[in-house]
Amino acid sequence: MDKIGWRAAWGLCLLHLSLAQIDLNVTCRYSGVFHVEKNGRYSISRTEAADLCAAFNCTLPTMAQMEEARSVGFETCRYGFIEGHVVIPRIHPNSICAANHTGVYILSSNTSQYDTYCFNASAPQGEDCTSITDLPNAFDGPITITIVNRDGTRYTKRGEYRTNPDDINANTTDYDFSSGSPSERSTPTDYTIFHTQLPTEYPTQGGDHPSVPSYPEDASVTRDQDSTSDSAGRHHTTHGSKADGHSSGSQGGGASTTSGPIRKPQIPEWLIILASLLALALILAVCIAVNSRRR
Repeated sequence: MDKIGWRAAWGLCLLHLSLAQIDLNVTCRYSGVFHVEKNGRYSISRTEAADLCAAFNCTLPTMAQMEEARSVGFETCRYGFIEGHVVIPRIHPNSICAANHTGVYILSSNTSQYDTYCFNASAPQGEDCTSITDLPNAFDGPITITIVNRDGTRYTKRGEYRTNPDDINANTTDYDFSSGSPSERSTPTDYTIFHTQLPTEYPTQGGDHPSVPSYPEDASVTRDQDSTSDSAGRHHTTHGSKADGHSSGSQGGGASTTSGPIRKPQIPEWLIILASLLALALILAVCIAVNSRRR
């Protein structure tokens, strides 16, 4: 009985440790700008985005810095925070990314949870894929934070970077995009197009038809779909019936209809910790009672 009790207690401790962790997937830097995804889904608030970039000794990029990064090859298929906006940088059109637009696609509804982009002022110009091996401005805390680089290398430290209690004790229902479900957050009914000099398509080896390029910078390129089209040719994303989004970029043509978001409940970390401690206390009490009876 003693062995079973201690094994159960140890198992609960390991379970708690596995739950109290944060995985941060980071990309290469493009003129200092890079993308950060937390725990494989949209789960970063605007306040946490600023804290997370600060932990990397970075800031949220401005629109000009994002445009500069895109001009040297940066594109993703994930919405993320920058200074004042939620955006997707696109170079090549894709019907499941940024409503098939190129440029920096802006989502006006920016009060929910997304990924984030960060800007490192000391990074070199162009592409820099050096592994990130530190979270220099994280402070003491109970969370195991793991940075996962594009090449698969990992850096782990114990600490915390969030300063907003609402982010630490989040008990919200967020949208999980890791399953590949096509959905987005808002319903823009108009958009602004800024034409760029970057190519929007390029031919195949035969030279007859444009091909959809591969996206080495974002492995999640097929995971998000965000556009619908009406008879007037206006592209929009969906968030209930509210019309509140727009975009900047050039239209690549073609669109597809989205389905509603999959809602996934998220258990707050403090509740997990409390349940683990109560279960551990119960197991220890049972072990003590059994030992007392034997004596």
